[in-house]
Amino acid sequence: MLHRSRIGGEMTVDEVHSRNLLKGPSAFLLLRWRYAATTLFLIITLVMLAFMHLLHIPQSWFTNTLVAIWFASTIPVQILVARSNRKILAERKAGYTTRQGKNGDLEQRDPYVGRVIREVGGEYLTGTTFRALIQAAKRTQRSHAAAPAHDRQTTAG
Repeated sequence: MLHRSRIGGEMTVDEVHSRNLLKGPSAFLLLRWRYAATTLFLIITLVMLAFMHLLHIPQSWFTNTLVAIWFASTIPVQILVARSNRKILAERKAGYTTRQGKNGDLEQRDPYVGRVIREVGGEYLTGTTFRALIQAAKRTQRSHAAAPAHDRQTTAG
């Protein structure tokens, strides 16, 4: 259960309990990767078009190669769009979300270790609180991954 005690009105990672996440990257992470890939694709497109326009390059093997590279750069975006949408639906089916400010009818878990950070119907977290919680969760995940295997077995559970 979510502890209601707060220090300065902000929740800490220690105040939330942990639940298992679905395997693989969370919807939150997939959406971040999707936005980064889309941004990169748009930059490639704009640079390519500006380059071809400013230099008045006629159609040739070079321009055909640029168009092929441009088309190939859409593939990661397409994969991430499909994968993030499937993960959003899978999280909903599992009864939680990792996205900020979405799905108030589901509990919200941090996208790294699965701690519940907002109960069903609870107030959405502020951006500052959400970032602080996921940064702490990242540190927890990294420290757990860095621990020797025998330490993880004795501390797990």
